[in-house]
Amino acid sequence: MPVTQLRIRWSVAIASSAPVAVIGAAFCVVAIPPFGLGLGAAIVFVLLAGSMSVRRVRRRTLTVHPDVLVVQRDQYRLSVPWSQVTAVQSRRHQVVMRVEELVCCGAAVGAVRSSGRPSVLPKRLEGHAALSRVMVSLYSKDWKNGPIGEKVRAAGVHV
Repeated sequence: MPVTQLRIRWSVAIASSAPVAVIGAAFCVVAIPPFGLGLGAAIVFVLLAGSMSVRRVRRRTLTVHPDVLVVQRDQYRLSVPWSQVTAVQSRRHQVVMRVEELVCCGAAVGAVRSSGRPSVLPKRLEGHAALSRVMVSLYSKDWKNGPIGEKVRAAGVHV
């Protein structure tokens, strides 16, 4: 089985980055008189803040190896052996986004930034649910019919 690397889907990256950009833009329009100047500032803010946020989110990867699933997040890397995937769950993430996630136990956490440089694990990470869940549908809509679904079924988990 070849190694497959997936990035967070464009639609997910844009949808998760939009709220901050829109709120900031609304603040610019209200706080900076006259209206035209505020509107111009809002447009610049949306373009800069939105593109920086989308770029950061798109650096997150999900890599499918023959023996392990590796999730690279902003400040840490999570490695989950396929044998440690125990279930598949569907839920709402950030209230509106429907996600399917793999529930796992025994994942290894490494302090590595998405840029590949060493990092320090966030203090609030210990005991957090993010260490036992991988939201696979953020990376691939059709994950059940690809290499991830194949490996999960091979591990004996109902998909």
